Amino acid sequence: MQIKLTYDELQAYAAKRFGRQIALGYVNETTVNASVRVSVFGFSKFVSVDFKVEGIKGPLLSLSYSGGLGIELVIGPALSFMKRLMPEKTGFIRESRGNGVDIDLCGMEQTAKMLEYVEIKDISFNENGVIVDAGLK
Repeated sequence: MQIKLTYDELQAYAAKRFGRQIALGYVNETTVNASVRVSVFGFSKFVSVDFKVEGIKGPLLSLSYSGGLGIELVIGPALSFMKRLMPEKTGFIRESRGNGVDIDLCGMEQTAKMLEYVEIKDISFNENGVIVDAGLK
């Protein structure tokens, strides 16, 4: 089976759940770009990061990220800060090797129940959104 989520749906969810406007865009079949407006000292700038699906094993989704040296040096400390500030919203995210992030899909209430019945086999992207290939357990 395929589950399709549009970028608009995911952006609306992120705005509701995290209170931030995040823009998502297609890069290639395994990579999506996420950008957010950041304001510092009255200046506003879009910060952009590419997330690549490295693989999925059971409920663990492995991603790598890239966005230039400045961005890559900020993401690790930012994740650590967010985990301390909002542990209930970020407990399912773990830093991994290099520029990697592992997401425990069982750690999110929205996906945990689904994973009792469905096994995710692959996640890919197209111009419209995310495609999740899955099968019933």
